Amino acid sequence: MRLVSAATLTLIVLGSATPVARAAASPKLAQFTIECVPEEGNLKVRVNVTSPSPVTSARVYFHSLLKKSGDYYLELRQGNEGNYWAILPYPVSETTYVQYRIVVKNGDGLEASTDPWTLPTKSSCALELTAEETRYANNLVIGLTSDSQPAVPDGFKCKGIVSKITVAGELKPSEECRQVLAAAALVGVAPVSAWIGGAAFAAGAASIATYQTKDCKCECVSCPLPVVTSASARK
Repeated sequence: MRLVSAATLTLIVLGSATPVARAAASPKLAQFTIECVPEEGNLKVRVNVTSPSPVTSARVYFHSLLKKSGDYYLELRQGNEGNYWAILPYPVSETTYVQYRIVVKNGDGLEASTDPWTLPTKSSCALELTAEETRYANNLVIGLTSDSQPAVPDGFKCKGIVSKITVAGELKPSEECRQVLAAAALVGVAPVSAWIGGAAFAAGAASIATYQTKDCKCECVSCPLPVVTSASARK
């Protein structure tokens, strides 16, 4: 029988107790298949994330192929079993294709991205949202990726957009959409589509808006929107 010294036993015990360093690795993304975007509704995007370290950021970057003002983004909501999801705003009627990609970062500082997906808008494309998803869709926070971008994503409606995140990371109310929706409410019509015709929008600034009335679909191009105050809104 071979005898093992006490010193050797100590080294063996210490060696077995030493944790093995975990190798840093990028997140792995498995995207759920989507075939189309509802013409009159929200698009739900989903991805399953597997990561050796906690996810620190999960975003969907998107834009309408109708416009060329660059990507906007939404923060994905975490679901069960590594699933993440987000709800995109309504497209305007002129938008025929929407492109998006999902980007995830983890605690190791590593990043993974899906390939860009381009989807057509279709009237036959139906989507049912859960109560939680509906709350998300009615309280959209849109992130900007450039200071020169319109605050409202080109090719999308104001419906559901309540806040924006500037390039500097500041969270601000979406006054642009508030003005558009409030102006529509004052004249008693529903905005079919609305977007900003410039990088900045203020009360009375030029805009493009389409309104649906009983008799027609009326478009107002470069027309001043009224300044809406809490007092005037009650009239």
